Amino acid sequence: MIWDLYDKNFKKTGKVVQENNIDDIPDGLYHLTVNVWIINSSNEVLMVKKSLNYDLRYPGYWTSINGNVVSGDDSYSTIKKIILKKIGIKLTNTDKIIKLGEDIRKPYHYIYETFIIQKDLNLETIFTDEIYYSKAEWINIEEIKNMISNGEIEFPLIERIEKYILPFLKSKN
Repeated sequence: MIWDLYDKNFKKTGKVVQENNIDDIPDGLYHLTVNVWIINSSNEVLMVKKSLNYDLRYPGYWTSINGNVVSGDDSYSTIKKIILKKIGIKLTNTDKIIKLGEDIRKPYHYIYETFIIQKDLNLETIFTDEIYYSKAEWINIEEIKNMISNGEIEFPLIERIEKYILPFLKSKN
C-alpha cells in the first residue's frame, strides 16, 4: 500500500511512501492513521482485544479500532473501511463520526487522529477472528482505568485515552 505524507501542520505534501518502507520517511514528515472509539448509549467504550497474531504490534492487548489512511483516501472513508474490515460493521450515513483530536507520534513519523462514533451495537454482531481481534467488549470508565493500571491496554493508546476518551466519557455522565 502507498501512504500519503503530511507535514507537521497536518497538510498533505504530495509525497508518498510504500507501507513496507516506513523507515524511509524523512524527518518532519508523517503518515496518517486513525483511532476509532465506538461509544454506546450507556457511555461504554467498545474495546477489542488483539489476537495472538505476532505479526501485529501488541498482540493480546486491548485496543481501539485503528488503521492507516492509504493514499487518495481521507480519514472518514478509512474509518468506514476499517470498521467493516476489522469488526464487520457497516456504518451508515446517519452514523456521526466525531474527530476529537490529532497528535504527532514521534519518533515513529505518525499522525494519530482520534475519533468517536456514538452507536449501540450488539456484541454478537461484531466479527472477530484470529487475524485482528479475538474478543470485543463494552467497557465502562472505571474498567478502562483499571485496564490501564493493570497494563492490559496497548501502551501507545494510554495518552490518547487520558487526553480524549476519558474526558469525553466524563462529560456525558
